[in-house]
Amino acid sequence: MDYRTAGVKFALKLNMYGHPVETPFSEFLRIAQAAEELGFDAAYTIDHLFLPPDQVAGFSDYSDPERPFFPDAWTAMAGFAATTKRLRIGPQVTPMMRYHPALLAKFGAGIDWISNGRFVLQVGTGWNPEEYTSYGLPYLESFAARYTQLVEGVEVVDALWTRDVVDYEGQVYRLQGATLWPKPVTKPRPPIWVGGSGPSTRRLVARFGDAWTPAAPHYTGLDTEFYRESLKEIRQMAAEQYGRSPEDILGAALFFVVIDETSAAASEAASTLRRRDAWKDLSVEEMGQKGIALIGDGEAVTRFLKPFVDAGARYFTLGFVPIRNADETIRRMKIFAETVMPNFRDEHRA
Repeated sequence: MDYRTAGVKFALKLNMYGHPVETPFSEFLRIAQAAEELGFDAAYTIDHLFLPPDQVAGFSDYSDPERPFFPDAWTAMAGFAATTKRLRIGPQVTPMMRYHPALLAKFGAGIDWISNGRFVLQVGTGWNPEEYTSYGLPYLESFAARYTQLVEGVEVVDALWTRDVVDYEGQVYRLQGATLWPKPVTKPRPPIWVGGSGPSTRRLVARFGDAWTPAAPHYTGLDTEFYRESLKEIRQMAAEQYGRSPEDILGAALFFVVIDETSAAASEAASTLRRRDAWKDLSVEEMGQKGIALIGDGEAVTRFLKPFVDAGARYFTLGFVPIRNADETIRRMKIFAETVMPNFRDEHRA
């Protein structure tokens, strides 16, 4: 699909955490299949070993810090790829710090093969030191070091997907006579999207990224004007410094959504978010105003998204919270599909 000629699209952030540990995988298959039936473009999963307990508690009614439910993203993606026909599949996002890029290239090519060309690789630098140190994995304290690792990792993945034989000499990675077969189904390669909103990340998007997809809830929300100016900067940098077409870079964003039949019901459900330490002093109204979560009925959520579309966003990934069970997630997805999606249908074609 050529995103440059596509209207506004919506993807599902499939929240595979914060569930009871007895939850069977079939529940997540139901959610992914419902997303396909309801017209979502993709189902993306987070890629972590675990998250800080207070963060999970802010999204889930079932969070158990003693037994955190965190299935592996890549095996889950293979299941989604094999049981859907149209959905794009991928991680949002995979931390380069936890994988050698040769593994990411191999995993991604496999998911693209299983799905017949529906894989999207979304990458970031990685964060949360405890997730690494508790397992004895190396954690790079310096952001500059993590950024260098991310840049080189993307270069290696791109090379393995597009070249027959790869020789690579970087500060972090060195490959000699490396090959990867079969290549991905998607030509010339699957899309590579980059999360994060800092200056270094924006520069990486301009150089390599097929999309910029900042995560509003990860920090303190997402400002419309910041989004507009940053996307403009990225595209200008892509053209002037890297000789790319600005239109090759998709404007995307990730939000959590608390949607219900009425705004009152949505506000009541959104109180769960205040369990997270970073948001405990915010009212539900303030969380909505900051863009931490889109809270309300279909009309209210539409009203929030339209300024981002005007600012250049053409793709929204949505995590439906609070996390309860498959039926509740599908119910909220259905409300969104019926009351929000039609307001953006066939709009803003490039």
